[in-house]
Amino acid sequence: MAIRFPRFRTGPHRAIASGIVLMILSAYFVILTGMLDGTIGMLVAGSVSTDSVLVRIGRIHTDLFWRSTVDTVEVLGPRGLFVLVCDGEVEGALSVFLLSRSVERVSAASLEIKIPERNPRGTPRTLAGILEDIDGGIICSVDSLTLDYGRISDSLGVLLDSMRFAGSVSRGRGVSAGVVSASACIRDLGRFRGSGQISLHNGIVESSGFSGMTPFGNLYFTGWMDGSDGSVEISSSGTIAVSLPEIPFSASMDFTGTAGGTISRPEIEVALMNGSAGYGGTELEFSADTAMATLDGIAFRGLELSGPGASVRLDGGMAFAGMEWQAGADFTMNSFDPSAIAASLPSANISGSARADLEGDASGVRGGSIRLTLGGSTLGDMRLDAASLEAVFGGSRWSASGDLSSNRADVSFSGSGLLGEDMLPLTYRGRVALVLPSSEPVENLLGPGIPWFTGLSGEAEVAGTRTRVSLDGNVSLDSLVFDGGSVGGFSASGSIEFGRGSPEGLVSVECGAVSVAGTVLSISGNLELSRGEYRMDDLSVEAPGGYSLYASARCVPGDTTFLDLAGIGLDQSKLKLIQDGSAACRLLPGGALSLDTAWVRTPQGTICTNGSFGPGDTLRFSVCIADADFASIASALHLGRGVSGIGNLELRAEASGEDLDARLQGRITGPSFGFYSADSLVFEADIADSDLEITGFYSWDSGNRSGFTAKVRDVWSAGRLDFSLDRITNVDFQINHFDDWVFYALPVPLRTRGADIVAHASYEREGGSGPLFDLEASAMAERLIVTSLDMPIDNVVMYLTHHYPDTTGFTTRISAASAGAGNGVMSTELLLDLESDSTGVRVDGYRFEAGFDRVRTALGGFAALVFSGSVFSSGGDPASARPLIAGKIDIEEGLVGMPGSSSAGSSGEQRPLPFDLSIALRSNRDVWFRNSLADIEIGVDVTVFTQQGYPAVNGTLRSLRGSVRLLDRDFRITDGTVELIAGDPPEQRLSITAETDIRGTMDRELYHIVVSIGGSLDSPSITLTGTGPFGELAQEDVLALLAVGMTYGQLQQMDTGAVQSQLEGAAQGYVGRLLARSLRGEIGLDELQLTPELLADSTSLTVGLGKYILPDLFVSFSGDVFSTEPGTISAQYYFHPDLYVTGSTKSTLHGEQEPSLELHYTLRY
Repeated sequence: MAIRFPRFRTGPHRAIASGIVLMILSAYFVILTGMLDGTIGMLVAGSVSTDSVLVRIGRIHTDLFWRSTVDTVEVLGPRGLFVLVCDGEVEGALSVFLLSRSVERVSAASLEIKIPERNPRGTPRTLAGILEDIDGGIICSVDSLTLDYGRISDSLGVLLDSMRFAGSVSRGRGVSAGVVSASACIRDLGRFRGSGQISLHNGIVESSGFSGMTPFGNLYFTGWMDGSDGSVEISSSGTIAVSLPEIPFSASMDFTGTAGGTISRPEIEVALMNGSAGYGGTELEFSADTAMATLDGIAFRGLELSGPGASVRLDGGMAFAGMEWQAGADFTMNSFDPSAIAASLPSANISGSARADLEGDASGVRGGSIRLTLGGSTLGDMRLDAASLEAVFGGSRWSASGDLSSNRADVSFSGSGLLGEDMLPLTYRGRVALVLPSSEPVENLLGPGIPWFTGLSGEAEVAGTRTRVSLDGNVSLDSLVFDGGSVGGFSASGSIEFGRGSPEGLVSVECGAVSVAGTVLSISGNLELSRGEYRMDDLSVEAPGGYSLYASARCVPGDTTFLDLAGIGLDQSKLKLIQDGSAACRLLPGGALSLDTAWVRTPQGTICTNGSFGPGDTLRFSVCIADADFASIASALHLGRGVSGIGNLELRAEASGEDLDARLQGRITGPSFGFYSADSLVFEADIADSDLEITGFYSWDSGNRSGFTAKVRDVWSAGRLDFSLDRITNVDFQINHFDDWVFYALPVPLRTRGADIVAHASYEREGGSGPLFDLEASAMAERLIVTSLDMPIDNVVMYLTHHYPDTTGFTTRISAASAGAGNGVMSTELLLDLESDSTGVRVDGYRFEAGFDRVRTALGGFAALVFSGSVFSSGGDPASARPLIAGKIDIEEGLVGMPGSSSAGSSGEQRPLPFDLSIALRSNRDVWFRNSLADIEIGVDVTVFTQQGYPAVNGTLRSLRGSVRLLDRDFRITDGTVELIAGDPPEQRLSITAETDIRGTMDRELYHIVVSIGGSLDSPSITLTGTGPFGELAQEDVLALLAVGMTYGQLQQMDTGAVQSQLEGAAQGYVGRLLARSLRGEIGLDELQLTPELLADSTSLTVGLGKYILPDLFVSFSGDVFSTEPGTISAQYYFHPDLYVTGSTKSTLHGEQEPSLELHYTLRY
């Protein structure tokens, strides 16, 4: 079958058709091969370019399937407009594009746009024109439109970055775009992504749904906008989330909203749901029923914010025209803790409610009301039981009331008044009451530094205006503590008014206890304020000891302030110490004080004074005291006992700048102070041209004059008195026949009995030469007691001299000697080389020597010794090298007892010595240690030295002969040593062996018992051994022989009752000695013995105790505690270790007390 092709009927038609086909095929072939790529680009660019916009297109290449690619498209516009598209690609049939204005796909690898600057002189474009341009700019439909990367920048930098787009565009009667995905990073905001549908038709933009994702949350909206009139109607919903870590704060919420009206006058309405916020770890919830905003104003309703334990609901609005606004808030709190919101807020637990309604305009608040109710709450450690507040203000009036009840404070108030135009009170009248148990709430509010007080309460009626306030009420205070004192029982009541002038009123004040410097005073009075004057009538001050001070005072402040005191009186119980008195003074301008007159009259005399002080450093005054009783004055001033004398004194002084002239003279009859007493004391001194001359300060006693004269230059310097040592030019001092009180007054460890002291000293400093000082003093005493050693020395003579250096080179000599029948001879001498300069007195050299020849003395109330020997020391400045006292003491005789826990006259805590010691103590015989348990002759070989400044002992004490009594038996000491080892603490090592013989009570055999004591003095070890007729004894045999006089085997053979009786007796004696030994040191007794009958049918406890009251006086008591008969009291006084007297009282057979007196004397041969 043959195929037949159609044929043209004529030749020309065939030729034309063949030519067209050939032309089309040739054009397609040319385009396909790219021979016209550049030409096509130039043609397209030229077709779209205008006079103001230049478009340059690179090569356009089309492939076999009508896919076209563009290297670059560059657009240059006015004012810097720049658009650059790279690697563009278009896919679609040309015929389809030409017939239906659509392509299948358009894509671009990159897009860069630079926005031109705005033309300030250009005509603003309308919304309709902008939309029309957008509509006209979209020339075709695109099934797939994509952009891989895009960026838009302006004059400030990159505006949009990392733009990506995928979607489609449908071009018909209008434009409809479907966005599959679009994203971009917007400057300062972050990355935005979205998808949805949007269309433009006849100037109306409409979306049936568009969703977006932003850094602040997700949203979805639908609606339309008409470009012709700018009307808009949009509905939106979504979620907003904000996080600010640097605060730290975060929030999220769901919302729905609508926008209506026009672009120029929008109407916006928003509702918030499921809102939550976090701040500093605290989670809050919030929502809003409605929030509306227009160009006329804003309004919100049902804005709720809730957090842990609290919620608030807000309603309000504002009209922009007149800036009028109104707001209301409801607060609800249930166990609300403010510190949960911010750590800087105080911790609390608050429950209650509050309501506030306010209204106003741009000028401020015009009115409103506040209501608050709290209960069952705590603020810190304050419990708030109930609190309420109600305040209403508006128009021209205001009123308020409230109360608070807690464990820390109770407050209530009420008031009302008129308001001014500034909404501040013009007038007010009300009442306020306050109770504060302590100052702690005030301190928590204002911070530390508030004086502590308790029991503050008060109430007052308050009324006033902006320039005047009056108070009428009362206040009381239980106690107030401040630096240096306290106030207790304070109360005040009355009325007072404050205004532009001085306050006026009358207040009654009473203070039950004012404590200052350890003195408690009671003060009361009536304070009147009137016309610039302050009057205190009926001023009364009560002081301990029955003292009462009363007066009236008047003060008139001003340029010259007047202060008057009248009716001054001072009583002590029924005694009138000050009968009357007055004072008048003035405080002048410039700070000068003028005392016109001041006087007080007492039963002992009258004191008068007057003068002036200032201005500057000027001073003038005079004081006259007549017949003053110093005993009464000292008692009133609590100066202690021992002060007495009747004195007359006159003092006049006048000072100006560097000049001072003064005169003091007086006489005291029968003066006494502490240990000092005399017949009279007279003194006279003058200051002329700032130089002081004491013409006499003398104490007269039994016709003997003691005292001094002196001259001091320039005592008045720079407006003050200066008595420094370098200003003294001359002093002459003498003492005549002073007695024992001198050593009691001086801080030395010496006391005397029967002392007579005479001394003369002179000091002189002339010109620039050094001072000249001479001193001669002597003292004789019947007995001198060294209190630190409790050591008496009889018949002592002491000398002290200081003068120019002699041939020995020493300036000062101190010597003492003691000699008496039977007491031995003692002599000591201390030589010093003293030098003085502006820094003081120093020792350049010294020499000390002491010798003893059979000196007999007592030591500490427990030893009587006879010793001989000498000690010596010498050196330079003791500040550079500690003095060393070295020597040897031989104890020739001695009787030593057991020292008590603290001997009389001890100085308490031991202090380091200012010198070193190295003194050897030796004794080979006649030194006995005796008490109720021992009678031992001891040998001494010890050295007393210093260790780190404290005295220490090294050496050995050995037993020469003697015995000790242990367990009611006498033991002969066959060998005994005590080794003393210095250290911290010191050690005592014992090595003692004693023996005794016991004859058995049954077999009459002789048993030999040996006791060995070793170890330390604090924890000795005791070993008992023995031998008998059958050899070594067992330990139980030794104990049985010591207790009952028979061996353990003999005990088992005896009658049980007899054994028990003997064991009871031994046990009772042993228990008594243990009790006495343990209690004696605890209760501070020198002797304590207990003899209990603990196992007998009738209970008894015999007690013997004693104590040294004085170094030579021993008092003791002995008696049965369970007996009705009185015990025996005795006293022993030692005139000498070998001579003492004993006095006692003993019970007779008739139950009476019989006194007795015994004289004891020890004769040595």
